[in-house]
Amino acid sequence: MAILSTAIAGALVLMTNQVSAAGDIERRLVAGIVAENVLVEAMASPAPPDLGTETGVEQMGGTDWAWSRVTAETPVESMVRISVDVREEGGEQVIRSLTAFKAVQ
Repeated sequence: MAILSTAIAGALVLMTNQVSAAGDIERRLVAGIVAENVLVEAMASPAPPDLGTETGVEQMGGTDWAWSRVTAETPVESMVRISVDVREEGGEQVIRSLTAFKAVQ
């Protein structure tokens, strides 16, 4: 009986860890979609992006996601670097970060 209860307890811990990991994967996936959307908006715009930081909040997957987009000069005059960080609104930890380069005239 003791062996059975130990095995059941171990199985419950394993299942709990798997559920927690699945939730973390989903959270990173949704944050990645938000980051991609913000980056695509900047890349698809025909106008060159303003240098500096822009912030916003998007709701996706039942969560409010705070994003920041930083556009900075690069050593190549005809290119800018666009970096996007996404975190849960009110959170400190960056869940997803993406960077791309865009040609400007």
